[in-house]
Amino acid sequence: MGRPRVEEPRQQYTVMLKPSVVAEIDRIRAIRGRRTRSEMMSNLIDQGLEDMQALDRLGLIQAVAIGDKVFKKLKDALRSGDIKLNEKGDLELRK
Repeated sequence: MGRPRVEEPRQQYTVMLKPSVVAEIDRIRAIRGRRTRSEMMSNLIDQGLEDMQALDRLGLIQAVAIGDKVFKKLKDALRSGDIKLNEKGDLELRK
């Protein structure tokens, strides 16, 4: 399942992580028997990318992006007073 394994040269990629995240990676790495953090992170990124590709094929990434835009516009309109919530919790447009 997922992408077929293809041997290709590795490319270095550096990220900065919080110490608590590194500690959790090391804890899980020890349980899973991975030799290095690099190997563990490479596998996590591969798995995460496969998950994102599946979500993209289902259209969920675009749906979430649209939802984020709608939520931002709603938040901005509430802050500006263009819309408000009444006592019942219903939206009211400013006329």
